[in-house]
Amino acid sequence: MNKSYLYLRQYVESLDDLVKNSLESDLEQGVKTRLYLEGFLLSQILVSCEFQGVPCNLNDFFWFHDYEYGNCFRFNGIDEDQSIENETYNYTSQQPRLSTKPGYENGLRLELFSGNELQQQFIYKTGFRVIVHNQSRLPLPDEDGIDVPAGKETNIGISRTFIRRLDKPYTNCIHSNQSSRSNAAEPSNEMLKFVYAQIAANKLAGYQQNYCLKVCYAMFLVAKCQCVPYSLKFLDLFNEKRSYCSSESLDCVESAEIEFSSSNSIVDCYSQCPIECELLKYNLDVNWADYPTRWYVQELAKQESRYNSIFDTYEKDYAGPTYDLLKQTTSLINVYYKAIRYTVLTEQPAFSFDSLVANVGSYLVLFSGGALLSFVPLVELIVSLFIAVRISFLFNNKVYNNNSQQQ
Repeated sequence: MNKSYLYLRQYVESLDDLVKNSLESDLEQGVKTRLYLEGFLLSQILVSCEFQGVPCNLNDFFWFHDYEYGNCFRFNGIDEDQSIENETYNYTSQQPRLSTKPGYENGLRLELFSGNELQQQFIYKTGFRVIVHNQSRLPLPDEDGIDVPAGKETNIGISRTFIRRLDKPYTNCIHSNQSSRSNAAEPSNEMLKFVYAQIAANKLAGYQQNYCLKVCYAMFLVAKCQCVPYSLKFLDLFNEKRSYCSSESLDCVESAEIEFSSSNSIVDCYSQCPIECELLKYNLDVNWADYPTRWYVQELAKQESRYNSIFDTYEKDYAGPTYDLLKQTTSLINVYYKAIRYTVLTEQPAFSFDSLVANVGSYLVLFSGGALLSFVPLVELIVSLFIAVRISFLFNNKVYNNNSQQQ
């Protein structure tokens, strides 16, 4: 890539994208190769794990691949398509675990090793990307994730909000199972047709607006560059390898990304990808504390632990955990419910049809009744004037006749 960049960060991101694109192209031969080459294995980063005070291990996590972040691991993520990870880590089938009490003691607690930054290339930050999502939804780290730094204890308090929106004629929202409804309307655009096809093929559990927006963005890139970048390969738009962008096409993709963000194309995508009618939203309250303390490191050095087996692999002349080493490479993460209760936001019509008819009728009676009452005095006045004029005319006529007879 021969472009010049204003900031070093831009250059690092472009170089990183070039390396990942080349690696993705070379890893078409199998998932297992991708697992070992695209980041750490879980056994290389998981120092300790607890759920509700009970130790957990590799068997409680499931792997999935993300273009930007490489190897990702889901706790409580049951997925039948991840047989390669079952083979690698000898996972056992189990029911999802439930949290029944609030507080960090009753949630998921992880100590994670982020690696020696001096041994990592094409990066300008360290730490982890954490996503809290519903099991039925496809995890999208860019949209739904938060960054967790090394050398900190990160507390992520969760609260849940269920949102239920009204569909037509009130909004144009889409039900999660819209494609399977017998009375569902035909998809109105190419994006929705593709999303519904993915749901019908069980590649997507239900409609997600963010997924639809990515499809819209991918189709924009196809129109501009005649290819889809490997970062959107999970959409499965095409089956042929030639349909994905080569390293030589990345300049076109980068220019198209800028055009997409600065034009009305993104607005058009939102108009073609409506919001969900049913949505479970996780609200995250994130705060940090300093980690670890020097006392903790001193006590840790006195006992044999997984720190030793992990650090010994990445540190030359490793002589035990030190404060600086843990400060630069490890994170403590607590994910828990702030409260077990949840909030339900339900849209309802301000007026039902019956209420509308009743209100219209009431107002008609009110206004028409008021008009009649105002009209009665006017009629009375007109009648009174007519009678007065008539009496006056008769009186004047009688006086005139009397005067005529006297003459």
